[in-house]
Amino acid sequence: MLDAADLDAVVATSTDFDTLRREAADAAGLIVGAQLPPDLSEHTPHMPDVARQGAGVDLIPVDSATEYGIVVANAPGVNAGTVAEYVLAQMLAFARRLDTLDRRVRAG
Repeated sequence: MLDAADLDAVVATSTDFDTLRREAADAAGLIVGAQLPPDLSEHTPHMPDVARQGAGVDLIPVDSATEYGIVVANAPGVNAGTVAEYVLAQMLAFARRLDTLDRRVRAG
C-alpha cells in the first residue's frame, strides 16, 4: 500500500519528544504507539493525519492536531480477538500449572 502511494515507512529512532519532532517534520502521516509532544502539530506542517494503533487517542494531542487541521483516528477493538485468545491461553496455563511444569522440565 505504501509503495503504491510512493511513501516510505520510517520507525522513530527514539520516543523522546525532540527526536519525534525532528523525525516527524516531513511525515505524510503518523501511526502512534507512544506519547506525542503537545506541540508536534507545529513541527509537522504537511501531515494530514495521525492514527493511534489500538483504542483511545490519549497519546495524541487532539486539540493541537484539530487546530492545525490534522485528522486524528484510532482503531478501537482491532485487537480484541488477540487479547481474548491471550487471556484464554493464560487461563488454561494457570489451570494446568504450565509454568511449574515448564520449570521442572527445563531443570531436568
